[in-house]
Amino acid sequence: MLIRSGRTRDEQGAFAVVFALMLITLVTIAALGTDLGNAFARKTDTQSQADFAALTAGRQAPTEIAAAAVGSAVSSTVAAAVANSMNSNQPQDDNRSCWRTQTCITAAQLTDGDLTNGEARYTSLGLQVIAPDNRVSFGFANVFGVSGVSVGATATVHAYSAGPRIFPMFAVAGCDWGQQALTDPASGSSAVPPLAYDSDSDSQNKVIDGSLVLKDSTGASVTSLTLNSTGNSVLINSTAWKNLTKFGFFRGDDTSPSAVVEQPTFWLASDATKAPLSPYTNNSGAQLGLNVPDSVAAVETTWYVRAYNNGSGKWTPRDEAQPLAVGRTILECDSDPTSGNFGTIKLPRTDVPSSQNLYKNLADGLQSPLSLHTHDWAKTNNATPLGTCTDGVNGAIVSTGGGSTPLRPHTNCVDTVTGVTTGDADAGLITYNNGQGLLTNKPTHANCAPGGGNASRTVHLSGRDYTINNDILSCFLLPGKQLIDVQSPTYSGGAAFSNDLLSSPRFGYVPVLKVAPTGGSNKYSIIDFRPAFITDEKPGSAATSSNGLQVNSSGITQLKVFFFNFDSVPHDGDLPLIDYLGVGDPVIHLVD
Repeated sequence: MLIRSGRTRDEQGAFAVVFALMLITLVTIAALGTDLGNAFARKTDTQSQADFAALTAGRQAPTEIAAAAVGSAVSSTVAAAVANSMNSNQPQDDNRSCWRTQTCITAAQLTDGDLTNGEARYTSLGLQVIAPDNRVSFGFANVFGVSGVSVGATATVHAYSAGPRIFPMFAVAGCDWGQQALTDPASGSSAVPPLAYDSDSDSQNKVIDGSLVLKDSTGASVTSLTLNSTGNSVLINSTAWKNLTKFGFFRGDDTSPSAVVEQPTFWLASDATKAPLSPYTNNSGAQLGLNVPDSVAAVETTWYVRAYNNGSGKWTPRDEAQPLAVGRTILECDSDPTSGNFGTIKLPRTDVPSSQNLYKNLADGLQSPLSLHTHDWAKTNNATPLGTCTDGVNGAIVSTGGGSTPLRPHTNCVDTVTGVTTGDADAGLITYNNGQGLLTNKPTHANCAPGGGNASRTVHLSGRDYTINNDILSCFLLPGKQLIDVQSPTYSGGAAFSNDLLSSPRFGYVPVLKVAPTGGSNKYSIIDFRPAFITDEKPGSAATSSNGLQVNSSGITQLKVFFFNFDSVPHDGDLPLIDYLGVGDPVIHLVD
């Protein structure tokens, strides 16, 4: 007899129930996954909305963002930039239809204190942008009583300048392009002159009066000669020529007076026939004319014109030599310990005795929160006396190191000292903290030493040898870029140097003052900043063995730098950053 069991049928029913339950579970998980996925995607979109808005505001108002104190008012410019960007990048909002027309946010609601509808405010880190809550409606999750979720986001942006440091020195407007002597230590040797000379001075009184008049081959007056041009001439004045027999053209970058190009032929400027004069020995004054040798116009540099006194056997003094520019050259300003053209900015610290402020600032950088910025009012307005400033007046900010103004961000009104002592220059650049100066023990970049290679330089100071960085500036030039281009105030060709420039200890920014300080109790407005590189390299002239840093056994005797255009500094990529200086393209960086 066959007996049939009902077990198989019962198990088939059980499997169906289990499958149904599993199916429901899988569908539930899938539905919840979809809802949660939508929430995560909307959160990402909202974060992008905040990020883009913060970056947009940073680009439109970098100076405001860099200078704003915690809790200060957000300007209408910033509020409008944030609102426009947020509307342009508005994520879907399931509670409002305005996301379709991109009209959800107004500038007014960004400053009303209500964080749920969006806000722009200044914090200790910079401009914080808070995106409005965007609603995500759930589908299947409604079965569990969860209708949706609101997602928000914040982004904080700050404005920076690309670079590692500010040199605590100053330059003066007009002497802040190309190669310049940044400082001649007050107790060091006298400045190297900007031209070669045969003798310190002529035995007679001043001979050349005023500036020369430069004319091209058509007779038109020009400010500089075109490179490789011919047929140029100059007119030059004197109230009393002294036994004149010839003129000399001296190159500013020559080290040997034998390189002078002589011109023994000259004539009275009033003589239309240009009849050559015999040796002019009557000691009378007159305006004379002479041709510029073609070999002078063939070298792109600054030449200096001097007269020769046949009686004394000397050229006229170098301090009355008249500059003559060929091509795109930049005039190198004469500098000496008492000229006032260059010197030190007195920037206080609270972590060392005041006597150590300068070389500590030079070696380690400025002490936070002190930072420097341009005095924007002073750029277009003249103080009385010219170029000076007073704390709190017309936006001037002073850091004193004590009282209510110890170390302040965006300091733009500074005290100065003409020159810098040898001890401070030595310590800040080389000997500080047992040989941890700015340049000490910093390797030279590969193939960047004068003459090639990557050898660092050894200097001997105070009975000890120190190894210092020996980079040259041209090593960091990008293909197709030249030093002669970037030394121009009108350069606009974008980054001309690789990012490695900013890692060289020889690179930094130098504040520019409107006038040469005269000492006393005056403080001076910073009207600009100039990128600077410690070197004596310049267009058409390679770096010497001193490479801008002249040192003898007693200490540093001169510091030379090459000033160039802010637009040529790299500002993209992973770079060292300092607070925005108020000039040049800012680096806008999300900090939170």
